[in-house]
Amino acid sequence: MDIQCFKNRLFEAARAAGFESFELYAPSTESFRVKVFGGEIEEFKNSYSGGAAFRGVYGGRMGYASSERIAEDTVEYLLEQAKANAAVIEDDDNEPLAPGGGTYPAVNTFSPSLREFGTAEKCALAKRIEAAAPEYDSRVVSADVTVLGSFEGEIVIANSRGLDVSHRSNGAFAGLMVRVSQDGGEPKVGFESWAGGCLSGFRPEELAAKAVEKGLAQLGARKASTGIVPVVFNNETAADIFAVFSPVFFAESVQKGFSLLGGKLGQEVASGVLTLRDDGYIDGVVGSRPFDAEGVASVNKAVIEQGVLKTFLHNLKMAEKDGTASTGNASKRGLTGAVATGCGIFTVQPSGTSFGELLAMADAGILITKLDGLHAGVNAVTGDFSLSASGFEIRGGKVAAPVDQMVVSGNFYEMLGSIVCVGSDFRFDTPGGDGVFGAPSVYAGSLSISGV
Repeated sequence: MDIQCFKNRLFEAARAAGFESFELYAPSTESFRVKVFGGEIEEFKNSYSGGAAFRGVYGGRMGYASSERIAEDTVEYLLEQAKANAAVIEDDDNEPLAPGGGTYPAVNTFSPSLREFGTAEKCALAKRIEAAAPEYDSRVVSADVTVLGSFEGEIVIANSRGLDVSHRSNGAFAGLMVRVSQDGGEPKVGFESWAGGCLSGFRPEELAAKAVEKGLAQLGARKASTGIVPVVFNNETAADIFAVFSPVFFAESVQKGFSLLGGKLGQEVASGVLTLRDDGYIDGVVGSRPFDAEGVASVNKAVIEQGVLKTFLHNLKMAEKDGTASTGNASKRGLTGAVATGCGIFTVQPSGTSFGELLAMADAGILITKLDGLHAGVNAVTGDFSLSASGFEIRGGKVAAPVDQMVVSGNFYEMLGSIVCVGSDFRFDTPGGDGVFGAPSVYAGSLSISGV
């Protein structure tokens, strides 16, 4: 059934059933994924996900319902389920819907040329990634994980307030994990990922070379010494740290007492060298969007600017509770998820300081290049973290011997204030369901390093 015909039928029936206000959220995604091992296709998947999520106010309370089918007989099911859901909801807070007639940024995240790559070509690219690893260096023991995929999707959001918006996007991604070993010694792992709007710009050999180099750099690693030392997070681990603690900037977290930033808007909460942004759209970045999960136009804004807290991230419900406007940060986890808060493109803004200059500032300490246990080792309420890590010693302002078997510990809120400098070597992580995150390397001041 055509989505517009379905919307008209659903809205007509919702009015007749007594819903005071209502919304249709209809995402659809076609995805492709192939895994290669030993030169053969290990896993091959073409999949489709989509459907309709309905929410509406009935009897003064918001009810939710969803179905993976968009069909005539789905209409009655959605309305009955939403009524039943509204009857048991205990949250009395108003959950407003976005008005229609808004102005949206021009966001182009759809590449017609990606469709030119057929299944056979994608599989061939994946095999090229795996084959390139041992060709690059004979110390490659195996390519444990080689994956390549693509997606194409559309989201439609419409409501009883006149909102009716849609957006198409597509993209591709690839990843390689290799094991390397020197003279039969303990193997080390190297991983590299890539994401882009079109596969024509993807170079399998470059991805393989970066993954192998990361593994080779860790050969001969020894246990780190214990102490409080200067710590530099490279661009990947810096993005990881800010990603895992990003909920402390959500208005929802502040209102529930889950963030220690409450009451600090307009105040200095970080080092003056730190600027954090949450942007809904950046040219050429996979994950850009013209509107959020409520249909509110995306907003580009500073969250922290030169150390000063400028805004929290709001959806409509949290914005109404704070007496302010939504920042375009509504988020939904699939069809069945309630509206929550999420990041758009969340970034630590780079400076003009090179990576080498950053290391020279630290002089002696630890460069962190890999973090494990990012959720188990983090307390997002207190800001405390204790994470398994690996990386390199910094000696005389240069990268020195590799180290592993260590734990880096600290407090995120304290670290914000102790950041000495951010670098210029900005990169994005692979986009995920929680948003898009990017950062340059960050000299975070002194943190506790424990050898294990």
